[in-house]
Amino acid sequence: MSSCSANKSRTIMARKYLSLIQLLNKRLNHFPAHEQKGLALVIRQKAYSLCDFMIETQKRHHKMTPINNLDIAHEQLRMHLFMARQQCYFGHPISKDGSKSKEELNKDRYDSLTILVDEFGKMIGGWKEKIIEEEKSRKK
Repeated sequence: MSSCSANKSRTIMARKYLSLIQLLNKRLNHFPAHEQKGLALVIRQKAYSLCDFMIETQKRHHKMTPINNLDIAHEQLRMHLFMARQQCYFGHPISKDGSKSKEELNKDRYDSLTILVDEFGKMIGGWKEKIIEEEKSRKK
């Protein structure tokens, strides 16, 4: 992959990550007060760790360990979001106009986040495959 193409891929991934973080923070700010220092904090920290692992993967010579850490952190984030959905934390607060129930809001807000998480996960998977191919070609 050329340097220009690699930079473009990183830029796309960074933009996707920023979109995820912006929406995630918006959703987490509406969690119930008793969860602001609990699950909301864990989710926020896990999401921020994705950025750390992305940078580490870009900068390390041996990339398999950090890309695996990125992949693991991504799956942990996915599970934490699922736990929040099960607790109906995304349905808080209920809309002012009352057009949607708490369960509908919970599902809609969770679904909008998982779309971004899934897209980000696909990018991680593609990056991981590229690294595996590079490792194989380097060994030959």
